[in-house]
Amino acid sequence: MNTFNPNRTIPAGYQLRVQSWENDGDHYHIKTLSGLTREDIAFYVELACLFGTNYDKQYAGFGNQSVSVEKLAVAVREVASRHPNVSEHYKQWLTRDPRCLHRDLRATILGETHDYYDDEEFCRAVDDIRVFFFPEDIQEVTEQFFNNQGV
Repeated sequence: MNTFNPNRTIPAGYQLRVQSWENDGDHYHIKTLSGLTREDIAFYVELACLFGTNYDKQYAGFGNQSVSVEKLAVAVREVASRHPNVSEHYKQWLTRDPRCLHRDLRATILGETHDYYDDEEFCRAVDDIRVFFFPEDIQEVTEQFFNNQGV
């Protein structure tokens, strides 16, 4: 049975890819967000840069350690204050309970922890940030190449 959905598309707009890891470089993960505006990308890039490690001169910050909800909320609000034109969806982060920030960040740019699943304040380390621009929707055509082979 073919599990590919032939109707998936990459929406027009900007795409963000954030690669992260935890501990000593374990459990690499890439989170991808698509169909973003330029303002959304600027917000997310600055936010992702908060999660470098103390060993990384370019993105030094909260990565690969536990960060209190209060400290994280202050940092996210500071970043958001510099991006007043971010989409309404992301502005909602500022009005939500700050305890939701760790979950929101894992869901969007950091990815879930593996070795630190019992530490709700642990933040993965951002290793790489890539931004792409697609002027129009891109249709997935994977299914065309499997000819119902049961993949």
